[in-house]
Amino acid sequence: MQHFKFSGPQKTRRQLLMATFCILGIGLTFYYIYANWIPRWKQALRYNTAAATVQNGTSSDDSAIPDQYTYFELWYPTDELTIPIGRSDYRSGSMRLRVPELAYEGSVMDGTSQEALKKGPGLYEQSPLPSYGNPNVCIAGHRGIYGAEFYRLDKLKTGSELFLEYDGYCFTYEFAEAKVVTEDNWDMIYCGEESSVTLTTCHPLSTSEDRLCVRFRLKSVQLMSGATPLTKAELAAGHRADATSSF
Repeated sequence: MQHFKFSGPQKTRRQLLMATFCILGIGLTFYYIYANWIPRWKQALRYNTAAATVQNGTSSDDSAIPDQYTYFELWYPTDELTIPIGRSDYRSGSMRLRVPELAYEGSVMDGTSQEALKKGPGLYEQSPLPSYGNPNVCIAGHRGIYGAEFYRLDKLKTGSELFLEYDGYCFTYEFAEAKVVTEDNWDMIYCGEESSVTLTTCHPLSTSEDRLCVRFRLKSVQLMSGATPLTKAELAAGHRADATSSF
């Protein structure tokens, strides 16, 4: 029986090819660990160390303004996506999100691009900003990669609270519902009959097959300590006097 042997050049090419595949395999393995497992370990560490420091509520001065003059009341269509009032003026960091049960507190980025979500949860381009009325503030975040801020999003339930700090006010929300939808289903980011916040992330974990959506309803609005309250004229106009947007 005749045996074939590789000549020198053929053997060298074969060795190079095998080495290339080995390097690619090792690189892909390290990338998977970097993009998936390391964020989870970091998130678990952050959760264990930050749980005691992410608190409910905020410092406020309840006597600064009468209850009937608290914040704007804005209303949007409930069956379609719209161009929200003031959304184009939003800049990363203008709003802070705090979810005690996720042990998360941080800035909300502008948009939901990969670059934005690498830095933290991002405000949907179609999302309204917090107010009374019926805006649905929609925020997306990663669950299994990068910061994995929404890793424990499926653990939120009745009694869970969420806080948004924006424009000198703290908006307190309480858990309303959780739902899994397909990635092309936009119903959960439509505005509803009440003021709300919806957090969205990929589902199941480490996939992008569906979306886990958790909605909270507005409970109260408080002026933050040291912040300037809105005047009656500003409330009537629907914006602060020094705001860049007009509506």
